[in-house]
Amino acid sequence: MSKKLTFRRFIALIIDLIIVAFIVGAFSSLKIINPTLDKYNESYDAYYNYIKEMAMSGSSDNALNDENAVNLAYDVSYYGRYSSIISLVVLFLYFGLFQYYTDGKTIGKLAMRIQVKSTDGELKFKNILIRILIINSLLIKLLTIVCLFLMDKNLFNSFSLYFQLVDIGLLLASGIMIIYREDGVGLHDKLAHTIVTRIEKN
Repeated sequence: MSKKLTFRRFIALIIDLIIVAFIVGAFSSLKIINPTLDKYNESYDAYYNYIKEMAMSGSSDNALNDENAVNLAYDVSYYGRYSSIISLVVLFLYFGLFQYYTDGKTIGKLAMRIQVKSTDGELKFKNILIRILIINSLLIKLLTIVCLFLMDKNLFNSFSLYFQLVDIGLLLASGIMIIYREDGVGLHDKLAHTIVTRIEKN
């Protein structure tokens, strides 16, 4: 795949993430569907300030073992659970259903004149679903939310860290494959049997 097409994919993703962030932010600000918003803001500020103090004192390396830091980190996740669910739903609707019903296109992809196609023929929803579980981190987000409701804070914080590392690893693997493979197929494309191509002019 040409560098130009890789650049188009990158810009399309940036456009899409900005759109999704705007939608998630708008819905997350509504207390009727995000009743713990104030608690989240308070816990986030408390955690940020505590970590900042630890960094200034030179003890930030112990954050993972600091009981107060662990408690504050859990509070951020716990009170942010509605925002996480909203994010999960919006990502699924936008990158999943919307992209499927527009034949492999998103607003970003349309702007960059590219689309997702199946390497097995007709693009099916399962192709899109497998892609977004990896490249849009839906699988990790879903597992994190489930664990938040099932685990205590210490166990959750440990699993959450592992999930983040796995997510970073999957995204890096996909990015590296897109850049260095001649066909531009990322890990998510490989597993979903998809490829990103330019939109053909009629």
